[in-house]
Amino acid sequence: MISYNEALRLVAAEGARHREHLRSERLSLLDCVGRYSAADLDSLDSNPRFDNAAMDGYAVISSETRHATQEAPVRIPVTGCLAAGEAFVRATAGSGSGSCIEIMTGAGIPEGPYDAVVKMEEVEPDMDPAGRVSAITLRSPVQKNENIRRAGEDFRKGDRLLSRGTRFGPQHVLALAMAGHSELDVLVPPRIVVFSTGSELVPFDSPAIAAQQIRNSAAPLLCAALKLYGAETVFHGIVSDRPEGIRQAILQAREARPDLIVTTGGVSVGKYDLVRSALVECGAVLRFHNVAVRPGKPVLFGSFPHGGPAFFGLPGNPMAVAAGVRFFVRPFLSAICGEAPEAPHILPLTAEVRKPSGLSFFLRAVRDGQGVRVLSGQASFMAASFLTAEGWAVGRSEAAVLQPGDLVEWYPLW
Repeated sequence: MISYNEALRLVAAEGARHREHLRSERLSLLDCVGRYSAADLDSLDSNPRFDNAAMDGYAVISSETRHATQEAPVRIPVTGCLAAGEAFVRATAGSGSGSCIEIMTGAGIPEGPYDAVVKMEEVEPDMDPAGRVSAITLRSPVQKNENIRRAGEDFRKGDRLLSRGTRFGPQHVLALAMAGHSELDVLVPPRIVVFSTGSELVPFDSPAIAAQQIRNSAAPLLCAALKLYGAETVFHGIVSDRPEGIRQAILQAREARPDLIVTTGGVSVGKYDLVRSALVECGAVLRFHNVAVRPGKPVLFGSFPHGGPAFFGLPGNPMAVAAGVRFFVRPFLSAICGEAPEAPHILPLTAEVRKPSGLSFFLRAVRDGQGVRVLSGQASFMAASFLTAEGWAVGRSEAAVLQPGDLVEWYPLW
């Protein structure tokens, strides 16, 4: 049995070895959400692209307003109006020292001496007979660069925006659209074959079920999580607990040429836990079997040589599968896609937690003020607490009892 930290090291190393086998494809920016970047991405343009107004108001020369007070206001003639999208030159004719220009939010700051924008609501306008603003009166000074968005203030052309392995979300689409990207090279989703072992299992949607049978809830959970992680998953069904059947299922899964095979059940120490022996007989190299964690201690990890798929054998209990896909399979997918390791929040427990000595734990939990409260109902067959859980409390302490105030790692559910 190895520690969770050592297991993660082996998972990450194996994922890095498999990374070279992933292909890439070019997609529209709008189709990239949920996919992983196949390359580093630099900005093709600056944001903002040009100096522009952050408010509706008047472009002024700040030095000409420095003596404005309530008792001695400054009056400045208005020589033009500039809307967003209009060419700068339209507003600059006849403007300059001793004048200002009405300007709308997003409009470019006119060329010349203008270096600030005063908000519309902070001036007293004079109207001409046609109802246009002919001059404004200021009763306080305007600071240089006030209400101006400077070109490149957010990022400049050539700046590194994202690294290879970033999984695209809407926030990335926003920045990349600003930066001039319309198409991106993304990794083809990792392909995963899933199957379950267990003679007692029937499909979760079976219309009839015998008294001694169990609905296969672990595989739907596993496939749903893998979908969230951006993988392309194929379910190969349920295999009974017979050596030849499990060997054939592994070989058929391998023939599909996936990046990863994940199974549920059959990895403990019972008479009918046959996955390990079948896997070795099929030519796989075993990386580890049994990790000092709960739930999910019997987790198995290996790989096939010569570019073959990696292999996870997860225990069959639903919460062991949930912890296994979250804290073993997800790190492997992150490594294979080049994503940076996940960084948890470190938070204190708000109540005592008891656990087996020497084991790290993955416990369903909720936020409790500034800390974390572990929920009741943590047995690996129990699912009810999952419905109210907000995340996972992960403890790597070997102590049997953790006290309020002891620190744990906090991860979102998925």
